[in-house]
Amino acid sequence: MSNNPQNNAAVRRLRLVQRLYIDSPTKEAGSLMLWIAGPEEQRMIEAFVLTEDSAGAVTRDLFLTFLQGTPGSPDYVADLDAEFRRQLENARDTLFEQEVNIQPYLTPLQSARLQDFIRRIHSFAGELKNHRGRTVIFLNPAQTTDSLADGLQQLLVAGLPPGLDLMVCDTEDGPLGRRFAGREDMGVRTLRPELNMDQLARELAAEGDPEDPAVRFRTLFLEMSQFGSRGAFESMRERGEAARELAQQQIGWEHLVATVLAAQGAHLLPHGDRRKEAVSLFRQARAAAQLAIDVDNPAGRAVLLQTLHFEAAGLLHSKEYLSAAEIYEEAATRADRDDEAFQRMEAYRLAAWCFACGGAQVEAWQRNLKALEVAETIAPDQLRGSTLPYVGRALLEAVERLNRHDATRDIRDRLERLVGADWEELIENAQAPVAP
Repeated sequence: MSNNPQNNAAVRRLRLVQRLYIDSPTKEAGSLMLWIAGPEEQRMIEAFVLTEDSAGAVTRDLFLTFLQGTPGSPDYVADLDAEFRRQLENARDTLFEQEVNIQPYLTPLQSARLQDFIRRIHSFAGELKNHRGRTVIFLNPAQTTDSLADGLQQLLVAGLPPGLDLMVCDTEDGPLGRRFAGREDMGVRTLRPELNMDQLARELAAEGDPEDPAVRFRTLFLEMSQFGSRGAFESMRERGEAARELAQQQIGWEHLVATVLAAQGAHLLPHGDRRKEAVSLFRQARAAAQLAIDVDNPAGRAVLLQTLHFEAAGLLHSKEYLSAAEIYEEAATRADRDDEAFQRMEAYRLAAWCFACGGAQVEAWQRNLKALEVAETIAPDQLRGSTLPYVGRALLEAVERLNRHDATRDIRDRLERLVGADWEELIENAQAPVAP
């Protein structure tokens, strides 16, 4: 029985993914790397990519992951580009130290073609003086589509830049699996990790002391998540209840009670007939997180903010806009630390959006003004890639509806000072969605 955290069942699976990647033949020309993997295997591939951005990296390759956007929507490329620009902003200090000029890449891409976005990434990678490996663009949207398959096929036909690979995950019978699996003639590298993820929880438990509460909780939580991913919700509830009971028996584990409840709700939320149950679980999670705060559990605050956003999202999915707005506003009020200004601004923006959808235009106006006020506490150089321009546009639209034309000049002046004179152009060029 091994208790070595460097060689447990999860780490061994991670190493299998690493070895599969390293052993996969590469060519100078770019290729499409297709991982045939279910949801649980995909999480291990995501862990591999995260590891490559750390001291534990086993390759010299540069991985850039993109989660946002819906393939096939007119805004997909704009969403990818906005996510890229946020990544650059987050890495600004490191890139500055490396004397990398990121300014040309902070201007929104004025093209809706995926090929132009790929070229932008390739150009940026060429600016990295210490980059000696390949550049890997990991497109990891919430759902693969035939539209994404069409776009990838067009890229393969046109040819990818040398040294740049695209990476995607799909099942054998998914849109990408059906189109590309085994198609070496198209420049596709197909990787099939056999990780037996359904055994992971049991293996992890076997490698620790079965009487250790931490081992038991981890096993129950993993099994709960696995059942939730498969839609086996009764089994998910059973494991979740056992995990909660165990956490309730431990001192300092109060926040884990909330985490279990929120995770269960997240599995139910995509299913329309289970959204009321999901919202109920999120509310229970919020109460549990508050209890953690009341007993001075240091993790309680962060979990509470997460559960509030989960609850609001559940209400939003159910089109209970005014109720969702109230929860987003509570999230904004709770995020009152200096380092939570972005969260506070975004929560007020979302509250305003929900109020507007619910027909409460005055309340929407007031919350957007609060979002703008919060933005004025944030350094302007951090706001160009934010959602603040959408707050400005919503306020200008409300000026017409509420006959508040006296406020127009003030709104424009504040947006120009915070974002720049081109703040409206950022919206038009990015074409990013305003909705939550």
